[in-house]
Amino acid sequence: MNLIQLDYELTKKIATIMPEKSIIRPIIRLFTHTGTFMFWAPLLIAWYFVSPGNWQIPFLIAQTINMLMVQVLKRMIKRERPEFGDHSMGVVKFDVHSFPSGHSARAGLIMVTLPFIFPHWTVFWIVYAIALMISRLLLGLHYVSDILAGLLLGFLSALFLLPFSFFAPLFG
Repeated sequence: MNLIQLDYELTKKIATIMPEKSIIRPIIRLFTHTGTFMFWAPLLIAWYFVSPGNWQIPFLIAQTINMLMVQVLKRMIKRERPEFGDHSMGVVKFDVHSFPSGHSARAGLIMVTLPFIFPHWTVFWIVYAIALMISRLLLGLHYVSDILAGLLLGFLSALFLLPFSFFAPLFG
């Protein structure tokens, strides 16, 4: 078995763990939306106006850069999403390519930056990011390799921002 077949088989096993009519599936569908740019952008802007800080705008820009990197790669690679995925959510109609996972890239960025901003919430941010990546697998919207590549891209995008003083509030 080659790596592509292994990736497919492992992804299919994970995606079929949860029955299609499971009462948990709608909760996971809702939760996975918290990993979108369309969730985070308004949240960060509102947060900035309610409780101004020096981190919200740099984090929003970091997420924008992260999203652009993901979209460039997706359009270059053009990997189709798994055919056995839960395509009832509509998001996949907007973003038809799966590699790398944008949710996982965002999760990687969150895991690297938000613990510096909210150190008492470090465990929460890490658990949230891992749960977000798992939700994509459980819904069959990404292959395991999409998730791992997205996570790596999220880590790398955070490291890319380190030298720029504008992003210093994201790193403590």
